[in-house]
Amino acid sequence: MDALEFLNAFAEYVEREHSTELYEYAGYTGGAGALLLKVKASKVTVAIRPWERTLAIGRADVIRSDTRYEVFRGHEPQLHIHVGGRFRDNAVRYARNTDRSALVVIEPNQATVGIVQSGNIPKPLLDALLAFCSSNHLRATYDFTGTLLHEGFTGDVAQAGRVASRRNPRVFLSYSWDSEAHRRWVLKLAADLIRSGVHVLVDEWDLPDFNDDLHLFMESGIRDSDFVLLVCTPRYAERANARKGGVGVESAIITGEFYEAAKAGKFLPIIRKRARHQANSAPSYLKTRYAIDFTDDPSYRAKLDELLRRLFGQPRFRRPELGPIPQFESESV
Repeated sequence: MDALEFLNAFAEYVEREHSTELYEYAGYTGGAGALLLKVKASKVTVAIRPWERTLAIGRADVIRSDTRYEVFRGHEPQLHIHVGGRFRDNAVRYARNTDRSALVVIEPNQATVGIVQSGNIPKPLLDALLAFCSSNHLRATYDFTGTLLHEGFTGDVAQAGRVASRRNPRVFLSYSWDSEAHRRWVLKLAADLIRSGVHVLVDEWDLPDFNDDLHLFMESGIRDSDFVLLVCTPRYAERANARKGGVGVESAIITGEFYEAAKAGKFLPIIRKRARHQANSAPSYLKTRYAIDFTDDPSYRAKLDELLRRLFGQPRFRRPELGPIPQFESESV
């Protein structure tokens, strides 16, 4: 099922199964046009457009389309959903940094549909998309905010926006090129974080968006991210302490913010390899910080869960609500 087939089938499904929650303007006639829906409960108007192309869809393409459909069939959509086979990373970042766009990525060979920035999609429409995928034997994946909304989040629009921004953290990944195997491990970690709803900046995929300017990439990534994840190895520690290479440049930028008390919490060290002397496994300025131990590969999933909980602010053991002050009895002396 390609993007056009997906939207054709979804339009028929909405008219047949979800007409009480979603209003379909004038029906969908197929082709390169957009499907225009209104969510009845919230009055949100949504334009859903299929992309028929083999090349990856980029940020500029998405912005042009959103501009073109600012007024569509006499209505001004509050949300634009783009359906396509491949989207560039800069298009994904654009969607995650706006409240007006979302992406539906069709992977026909894997029978998978990925929904990017699902938190922007009103719950009745997200429910319809997920039910449609299920009825067509398609596995739907979506980010943490979508999970939150789908499981019954209640609150006003402003509150939902605050939850969405908090639930999808932006993370800059700092590491040293110790070896090809180490680099592949770092990219696996980055991929697993991205699949779990974390917006990761890593040189392998994001440097071209900064015109291949390493210093601009480092400065912007570290400054603008919610968290900086430091993959610590003996070589990383050595280069950071000596201010050598790219790690040295990053360390100079990081320490400038690290010693501001309000910002120190954004820097999260993880230990990938230990030195003979454990104190040399992390840069000097990180030695007193709590670090997550990723040195044991069989424990990877458990440690990934621990890291995700830190990024999303979701502790494994929830703190109880503060109870009332107990009533104490006193005796006279």
